[in-house]
Amino acid sequence: MVNELEIIAVTHREDDGLKNYLAKLDEAISYEPSIILGPDYGLCSFDKNGKIRFNLRDKLIEDLESISRKSPRTLVIPGTTPFLLQEGYMGHSAMIFKNGNKIEEFRKETDVGDSNIAKENGLVYKSGDCSKNHLNYDGKEIAVEICSDHGKQRFEKDPFVELISAYDDRAGFYIGAHNDNFARWAVICDGRKPFSACYRYDPSKGYGILKGKNLSDSITKFKLDENSVFYIQ
Repeated sequence: MVNELEIIAVTHREDDGLKNYLAKLDEAISYEPSIILGPDYGLCSFDKNGKIRFNLRDKLIEDLESISRKSPRTLVIPGTTPFLLQEGYMGHSAMIFKNGNKIEEFRKETDVGDSNIAKENGLVYKSGDCSKNHLNYDGKEIAVEICSDHGKQRFEKDPFVELISAYDDRAGFYIGAHNDNFARWAVICDGRKPFSACYRYDPSKGYGILKGKNLSDSITKFKLDENSVFYIQ
């Protein structure tokens, strides 16, 4: 079990292009962090009419597996994209890679703009079950939250860290009455502003903020060290 995690958040605007984003991920993995996190819609690609290019999915997975292979221990959560389900339906998911393989694909549950996107592409949005969106990394429970699922997601276990891929003017880390009784970290990567941030919550101390290290304009490393947290009084 690792004693600490180093998480790199890669910020990106979807209109900057998928090729540009993959280059950022390639740079991020060269630091060999524990986890790489990208924003909501980070993996989208659009044609000249503004329609999502669903046909790029297989090539995208190949590219992400190739990037993942460069640091086998790194858990790569490169953001999200809508994807085709059965004919006529669209889901929204976060793919997860490790050691050169796609190991998970977590579905978004809430519908905040997803039905509109589906309609624009001649499809119907079909939600998933966000309570399933968690996995274990070196003995630590990791929750993966896709934008508006955050704050509503039901946890099977108390996570060590919540990883939030967002695209929202109000993106943040929220505590509710149903989940204010355990300590954990939260890392947010938002594609709207864009920005990234890391928080610590402890029932006895409240909210804390952890300052990250900027490795480039769009790559920030957060070393989850409780001694480096500034708690808000």
